[in-house]
Amino acid sequence: MAAGDAMGAGVFKMERQEIARRYPRGLANFVAPDKDNFLFGMEAGEVTDGTSQALLLADVLMHEQHNLVSATYFNALQTWLEKSEFAKFVGPSTARALKDGSPSPEDNVQGSNGAAMRTAPIGWFCASDPNRAVDLSIGTAAITHTGTAVIGAAMISSAVSVAISGGSLDKLLTAAYDAIDQVDRQMQIPRSAA
Repeated sequence: MAAGDAMGAGVFKMERQEIARRYPRGLANFVAPDKDNFLFGMEAGEVTDGTSQALLLADVLMHEQHNLVSATYFNALQTWLEKSEFAKFVGPSTARALKDGSPSPEDNVQGSNGAAMRTAPIGWFCASDPNRAVDLSIGTAAITHTGTAVIGAAMISSAVSVAISGGSLDKLLTAAYDAIDQVDRQMQIPRSAA
C-alpha cells in the first residue's frame, strides 16, 4: 500500500495519457511531484497523507480491538491534522470536515478519494468478513466524506477483506460490487457526475 502510494504521488491527478507521454516505458521509479502537482515539495518515494491516515486507522483499530467507534477515529484524525507532518497535504474534503465537524455534501460534486485511500486497514482487520468491512468503512468514511467517496471506501475495504484471506479475483470483485448495494441499503447516496 505505501509503495503504491509513494509511486503514485509523483503523478497525482495526472491524466493517463500524460503519464504515458512522460513515461513511455512506464513509471518504474519513484518520482518527486513537479510544481503543478498538489503534492509538490514531497521527495521521490515519500508516502502521502493517505498512508499516514491509513496507519492511523490501523492504530485505532488495534486499540479499539477491531470495534471501531467513528468518534474515536474522528478525534484521532483531528489530532493528526494538528500534529502530523503529512497534514499539509490533506485533501480539502477531509480538512473541511475535520474543521467543521461534518462532511460537506458539495464535496461529492467534485469527487474525492480521501476516504478510499485510507480504508485498506479495515479489510486487514475484517479478513474474510467483507460485510463487516463495509459497515466499518461507512462509519469511518462518513465522518469526512459523502456520496460516492463512501461507496469507494466500502468497495476497497470489502475487496481487501476478501484478498487478504486468499479469495479469488471473482470473489474480490463480487465483494466490491456487493459493497455498493450494502452502502445503498444503509445510506441514501447521491451519485456524482465526476
